[in-house]
Amino acid sequence: MVDDGALAAIGAAIVGFGIVAFTFRIQRELQFREVGQRSWMPWADRLLIGIVTVAILLVLFPIALVGNASRLWGGRLPGAACSASLVALAGYIPALLAHYHFFGSSLDEFGSGLAHRWSLFKGRPGSVPAERAIVVVSVVLGVVAAVGSVVVTG
Repeated sequence: MVDDGALAAIGAAIVGFGIVAFTFRIQRELQFREVGQRSWMPWADRLLIGIVTVAILLVLFPIALVGNASRLWGGRLPGAACSASLVALAGYIPALLAHYHFFGSSLDEFGSGLAHRWSLFKGRPGSVPAERAIVVVSVVLGVVAAVGSVVVTG
């Protein structure tokens, strides 16, 4: 099992990256609003908010609250949440790139195909189905990583 110090350092790095990235994203959306363009919260940013929230509430807070006093709250839960956050964070950049159509039309067509099949990927006009698909896959893989962490440390 990873010690509390390492988990706290990883959790703090995730929170630090997330806050800095989100600050830049908010500035961009505010610039859009100033010039009269529509602004809304992209799915990639929702993923980032979720990752930072998990890192704060399920990694840093339990370590600060109980530390080594409890194997579950001080070790297994923060370890699983840290694994989930790291794996999901790996999907943030591809989701953001999909939001801005950096992958070209092939990924957009893939996402549009999913949108026709599953209502989960349908969005408001202007949303990017591929971005949403990447976010959903990232969250699912994060949950799988968390379960794997619990199984391995159990």
